[in-house]
Amino acid sequence: MAPKTQNQVPIPATISEAAKTMLRGWSIEGRNAGANLPKHNAPIAEWEERQHTFKIEAEKPIAQLLELYQPQVETIFLDGIRAIDIKPKNYQESDKVIIYIHGGAFVFYPADVTLLSSVPLADTSNLRIIAIDYTLAPQAKCSQILDEVITAYKALLKTYKAEHVAVYGDSAGEHDYCSFNFKNARFKNKFTKFRCIMVCLVRFK
Repeated sequence: MAPKTQNQVPIPATISEAAKTMLRGWSIEGRNAGANLPKHNAPIAEWEERQHTFKIEAEKPIAQLLELYQPQVETIFLDGIRAIDIKPKNYQESDKVIIYIHGGAFVFYPADVTLLSSVPLADTSNLRIIAIDYTLAPQAKCSQILDEVITAYKALLKTYKAEHVAVYGDSAGEHDYCSFNFKNARFKNKFTKFRCIMVCLVRFK
């Protein structure tokens, strides 16, 4: 008999029947099986091959997204940390900025292919979004990833006031966000704590 799976996703009453059906069939076990992840101790080359596959899949909707929103997107470096600088189509210079820490279980996706989150937010908020392209695991340990996020943040403080910098993340990026908050408690300069996109928009309105 196949092992029993546990659905850990609450099913809202407000979504369509098709969406409810999809969530009823979702399980962590099924997700992991579908991802076909390498073993934790697999060679780096095996992880890199899987990372490339995920990147190719994530790139597919990007062209349509860029055509729809027509943002300004470029690669920048913040004290050596690579990041993607996203500005909305009709961007006007602002003294506020949003840092985006992308998800992907720490092991997947360069920031370039996470624009499905950052581009719509830039368009809605009319603010500059900095998506940090942190080094993925297992090529980097979590401590290195967090240090890269903090390095990029501190570099932005050379241009922006701390209270004008918002930080948000999804999935693994949300984990980094929480760790970022704890580690930042050691800094003398204050910083603004945000957990969700809605708070960012309300704060910067």
